[in-house]
Amino acid sequence: MQKALDDVTEIFIKVMRKFEASAKTRLQQCHVAHADSLEGLVGQFGDILQILQDEGIPERRRLAIIRESLGDDPRSALVRCNEHIAYAGNFDLPFMLTSPGFCCQ
Repeated sequence: MQKALDDVTEIFIKVMRKFEASAKTRLQQCHVAHADSLEGLVGQFGDILQILQDEGIPERRRLAIIRESLGDDPRSALVRCNEHIAYAGNFDLPFMLTSPGFCCQ
């Protein structure tokens, strides 16, 4: 009985290590796939900071110019920010039990 429990434990550990390795790989793929989006968000943020610091722009016009720099739908930028925050770092747990084609969406 003890040998059987040891074997089951060893199999469980091997399976979990495979899940972990696969999850880390998928997390890295997700980071690579969304690198362009992150660069775009950083660019937009830089534009907004530039607008805020520009002394030549009247205070009343700044908000309108910031909205223009965000494009037609500022909510999409917020969604992309939240997606990045959710998958930033090395938190690979969401990728452990997902289908192989899964990436942060």
